[in-house]
Amino acid sequence: MYKMYKRIFTELLLFGTVLFNVAFADTRPAPLIRNLPDKPGQLHPHHFGGSPEAQILKDVYEGLMVQNRNGEPVPGMAADIDISADRMTYRFTLRKGIFWSDGSPVTADDFVRSFHALANPATRATYRWYLRVGKFRGADKALEGSPGALGVTAENNQLVINLQQPVPYILELLTFPSFLPVAANHNPERPVSNGPYQITSQQPGEAIKLRRNPHYYRRKEVAIPEITYRFRSNEEQELDDFRQGRVTITARLSAAAQLQARNSGLANLMESQILATSMILPNKAHKALANPDVRQALSLALDRTTLVQSNYPKARVRPACSLTAPLTRGFSPDAHNCQQLLHNPEHAEQAKKLLAQSGVRPDQHTFTITSTTEYGTDRLLKQMIAQWHSVLGIKVVVRSLAWEEYVAAMTAKDYDLMFFSWLAGYNDTTAFLLPIMQEPGFGPFDNREYQGLLEKAALQPTMMARLTYYEQAEAVLARELPVIPVLHPTVVHLVQPTVEGYYTSNPEGWVHTRHLRLLR
Repeated sequence: MYKMYKRIFTELLLFGTVLFNVAFADTRPAPLIRNLPDKPGQLHPHHFGGSPEAQILKDVYEGLMVQNRNGEPVPGMAADIDISADRMTYRFTLRKGIFWSDGSPVTADDFVRSFHALANPATRATYRWYLRVGKFRGADKALEGSPGALGVTAENNQLVINLQQPVPYILELLTFPSFLPVAANHNPERPVSNGPYQITSQQPGEAIKLRRNPHYYRRKEVAIPEITYRFRSNEEQELDDFRQGRVTITARLSAAAQLQARNSGLANLMESQILATSMILPNKAHKALANPDVRQALSLALDRTTLVQSNYPKARVRPACSLTAPLTRGFSPDAHNCQQLLHNPEHAEQAKKLLAQSGVRPDQHTFTITSTTEYGTDRLLKQMIAQWHSVLGIKVVVRSLAWEEYVAAMTAKDYDLMFFSWLAGYNDTTAFLLPIMQEPGFGPFDNREYQGLLEKAALQPTMMARLTYYEQAEAVLARELPVIPVLHPTVVHLVQPTVEGYYTSNPEGWVHTRHLRLLR
């Protein structure tokens, strides 16, 4: 009898333990699983190359300024900003009680060291030229090898930034990942960070795991304790993973994946209109493409409206008639150029005349257009190629590369034509017009008239006065066509209904995990 009671008691005890464990498992918060379109490169503010890395950096680090849900700059590590009357000196007073993830304090000296490293040629920072965009005092000397000449100093708990001239977009610019602070004891495998999250593990080619930073000054406001960033192998698998609940937020979806999601009843599509332009980069080292008439013919031959309606039937994608995206603060595309490219019934005949005028015979050249698997634009490119062949008789073939190979090809100018999408780093026309002169892969566009217009714009006291010169600069681009704008894309993700607070109001498309919650 004793043995029987003992057995019953033991089984009840074990059953109670199982119930306890099940209850515990049910209440323990699940991690947020976010997909990325491709494996990111270096997770370092000075060496990141594109949006996969930037998304993680925005969760792991925090700069002087951060973005709110509308993409507007608000104080981050800075508690207060004092701006001089001439708007050339910015004094950022750092918050009290801000720490790195190892518990050491974040100081103004950390920012000075990071800015100097960004400028130092030995660092080979990807976006070091943004110091020129921001008109930092001493930027030219710093970028030439004297980083100490940069107009950034520390005074106790204040960081002082001195500019060469007023820069209306400087606070927006400071939200860009290159201006994030880097710890003195940075470890690429498990970096010390100062943002809402810290990296806990990296599985090459598979996943990156983040955990809430216990030393973050607003840690109580960070509702989701863990994030797993995964890299999708293909979009069909990603859609199935989302359907089965194995993914919380997908990577941005291609046009084909959006259509498939809609047709299969996946209704949780979230679309953000963003400051971005998808374009064609013609390599002017190619003899035929060096001729502006050929570039104009390629541009006019495209029926952009049909391309957009065919590939993005239910999305808010727009055909492009300017490099600058139409959502950019204060900007309006040139009406005449938009008429020529988007509402011109004679566009095909004009394209044929321009090609004939160039002297380039279509049967003498086969162009290659390079793209990346990350964009998922195979159908769009095939339709563009069909339009070029139908209107001009020109043969074009596609070369599709993985992201890292694509970036390498762009940097080395290893292409005839390249399909390329540019996302503005901040909300201002200069985020489109300046990179084309300075960004190594995107540019350089060496045109004195264009450069002079941007220099004049920078001296103007008001945004309205600046916009006059920016519109003239766009007219130069429309004439010379160093790039051929095609469309202004949107960003579309599938988001599980358990995610609370997801937003589409940031015109740069970023969704910071610190703003989100997971419903049980």
